[in-house]
Amino acid sequence: MAVISFRKGMLAAALAVPMGLLVAGGAIAQEITFLLRNETTANLLQFYASPVTSDSWEDDLLTDEEPLVVGETLNVVIPDDGRGCMYDIKGIFADGDEVEEFGVDICDLGTYTYTEAGE
Repeated sequence: MAVISFRKGMLAAALAVPMGLLVAGGAIAQEITFLLRNETTANLLQFYASPVTSDSWEDDLLTDEEPLVVGETLNVVIPDDGRGCMYDIKGIFADGDEVEEFGVDICDLGTYTYTEAGE
C-alpha cells in the first residue's frame, strides 16, 4: 500500500502556536508542539523532524515510544532551541514505505496527518 500522502490541519488556536513556556536557570525556553496522526493502513515505525538547515536526519522521535499504530494520534514536542520553525519531516512505515516532506512550518502546524494516497 503506497503511503505518499499527508494532510496538514489546524486545531484550536492554542495548538497552532508554540506552547509551554519553561523556565530553566532563569532563561525562557519554548517548545513546539503538534499532533501526529496515522490514518494509513500501516504502523508508523520511525518519525524524524530535522531543521531545514541540517544535513542529516536527527534522532527518531518514536525511539522511546511504541510505533504509532493505525488510527492513533501522538503529541510531538520539539524543543525550540533557536533553530526556527522550518523543518523537514520523514516517516517510515511497517510496510516499507517512506514519506518525506521538506520545508514544513512546524510552528503553525497544529496537526500532521499521514493518509493513504488519494485520500
